[in-house]
Amino acid sequence: MDWGPISEWAAAVAELLAVSVALFLPYYTEHRKEKRKIRNLRVAINHLSQQALAGEKDAVVTLEIFLNVSFLTTSSTEAEQLIVAGRLILDSIKALPDKHMESYSAAVQKINKLVAAVNTPKHRTFTKR
Repeated sequence: MDWGPISEWAAAVAELLAVSVALFLPYYTEHRKEKRKIRNLRVAINHLSQQALAGEKDAVVTLEIFLNVSFLTTSSTEAEQLIVAGRLILDSIKALPDKHMESYSAAVQKINKLVAAVNTPKHRTFTKR
C-alpha cells in the first residue's frame, strides 16, 4: 500500500487548514464586531447618563437620539436589552424631581443602580458535559 510522499500530505493538511480558516474567519470577525458594538453601547449609555445627572441638558437629548439610532441599527438581543435599559434610565432622568426636594437623592440612587446594571456584562457559564 502506497501512502504517497510526505510533501503531498503536508500540502493537503495546509489546504485543509486554509479552507477551515476561510470558513471560520467571517463568523469570528462578526462576533468581535458585535462585542465591540455592545461595549460601545454600554460606555455611551454610562457616559451620557452621568452627564445628564450632572445637569447637562444636551446630554439628555443626545442620549435619546443615540438610543433611537442604536435601536434602528441593532440586530442582537443583548443590544436590544441594553437599549431598553437605557430607555428606562432616560425616562427616570426626565422624571427627576427638583434638586431641592427630599426624593431627589433617592431618585438619583435608583438611576445610578440602573446605570451600574447596564455596565455589568452578562457572563456566560460553560459547563462540562
